[in-house]
Amino acid sequence: MEGTMVDEGKILDQIRHMLALANNPAASDAERELALSMANRKMAKHAIDQAMLDATRTSTEKRKPTSKRIRLFDADFQWSGYFYGVIGKLGEVNGCRIAWHSSYNEITLVGMQEDVDWAEMLWLQVFLDFSSKINPRWEPELRLEENIFNFKHAGYKWKDIWEIGNRKRAGGMPDGGIQFVPNKCGYMKTMYHKQCKQREVSPVGTQTFEAYKMTFTNYFVFRVNTRLEEMAEVRAEEAGATSGSELALFDVSKLIDEELWNLFPALHPDEQARREEAARKLAKDAEERDASYLASLSPEARKRVLTARADAERANAKADARYYRTAKRTYDAAGAAAGDQAGSSVSLARSARSAGQAEARKELA
Repeated sequence: MEGTMVDEGKILDQIRHMLALANNPAASDAERELALSMANRKMAKHAIDQAMLDATRTSTEKRKPTSKRIRLFDADFQWSGYFYGVIGKLGEVNGCRIAWHSSYNEITLVGMQEDVDWAEMLWLQVFLDFSSKINPRWEPELRLEENIFNFKHAGYKWKDIWEIGNRKRAGGMPDGGIQFVPNKCGYMKTMYHKQCKQREVSPVGTQTFEAYKMTFTNYFVFRVNTRLEEMAEVRAEEAGATSGSELALFDVSKLIDEELWNLFPALHPDEQARREEAARKLAKDAEERDASYLASLSPEARKRVLTARADAERANAKADARYYRTAKRTYDAAGAAAGDQAGSSVSLARSARSAGQAEARKELA
């Protein structure tokens, strides 16, 4: 058992490394594609191994709280801030507690062994799904018009699509040129608009790829979060409707809380209440000192200080307004639709593991 767990840790570390490479802008297209492919295969194989491990655990092991520190993503991952809520919801839905470390790219999961393992696996699956879809890939098995649609609908310019296709497609692009010539590549627009009509979607206009990625990420995370919130509500309703469930869940939660507070005393409610009270006292003291400071000034000096503070507040309000105007301009309709669809299709149910094992076995045979 111990040897199996060590191997498990190595496999998950390998998957994380592959996902980091797949999201590294400095890596080549070939390196990112290979990393995603290897991560997919290892995830499928690991799901089988993990299910077998779960089956061999004793009832004592399954009911004993445990903890595991995991690395979520590299510190420089561009979209990390979007996913903190998702990680918190994943822990909640799976009955785990989360302790965040100072870097905010690592957490410690505390819960029952199977719940901790599944929460980690589920996070990697969500992250893998996101990584696979945030950057489109030229798929050799797809028709030319389908690949053109995927890239154009992701906000790519015609020139960029042509250059990618000329490198990736066997025999290059149909016009046979050695560089992109707009008036020779009208077939790309024709194919794209035909695909839009067949799929009953509106053509993408002048959106940039960065706007697409930002909007895709926003809508992907929003959809996953919404689904996890709904799952948490259903879980609570089922517990309330089943005799004895609430008491059993309370007992389990108490064990997990005690383990969390033993590992991280600062997270104990009493300690948090003490810190909040200390923070309130500091704020009150600061307010009183400021009031005394203003009272000690002459009327003219007090007016200057208050005017400067009002100017600073207005400047901050203008900066916030500029930020939201910029965010509004970066909205991309295609990214919103694709992100919402991708977030809706991610497997979040615990039963998803067993459902996918038969297919995974076929692929890995």
